[in-house]
Amino acid sequence: MTEQAQVNKFDEAFVKTQSVIENPEFDRVVKYGNTSFPYASLEAVLKVVKKAANPNGIHVTQWPQLLNEKIVLITRITHLSGESRESILPLDLNPSAKWQEKGSAITYARRYVLCSIFGIFGEEDDDAISTLNSPKRIEIEGLIEEMTKDQKAKFWNLAKCKKLDEIPVDRLDLAIRVATAILNNQEVK
Repeated sequence: MTEQAQVNKFDEAFVKTQSVIENPEFDRVVKYGNTSFPYASLEAVLKVVKKAANPNGIHVTQWPQLLNEKIVLITRITHLSGESRESILPLDLNPSAKWQEKGSAITYARRYVLCSIFGIFGEEDDDAISTLNSPKRIEIEGLIEEMTKDQKAKFWNLAKCKKLDEIPVDRLDLAIRVATAILNNQEVK
């Protein structure tokens, strides 16, 4: 079989899969502060993906792997013809994080990657409003509240902004590490 024929089989099966897949049930609720929102667990996402993909000859495998000294999440979608597509997502994990925190980050990434690839929603789309009150921002806010005036000035100088909601979402883990280091009078790296 030619590569083009395999590609066509994969693409045809994937289009069929996307035409029948449904959004997963929002079976969990995140609560933090005065805010809460429903979302689909990894189990709920996998359930709808398998239900739509497997009858079309498609299966999905995901695993974490160390690549260039960084932990990445690899997602491979394979068709029975042997044709596959792969996604590699770097995970911004603190090396000193506990294994449970690493596991939670991997599960979170698996869910988001699957939703993205298959074009389904794992939570309500709020145009990123929820990130303004995310658990990470709440954690940073708590760390800042414990700081002295000088420590706060140092943090905001390093953050290059003046308000918590100005810190980009992809920099929140770094902001937590910096705030923790400043609060503990450690060198900021």
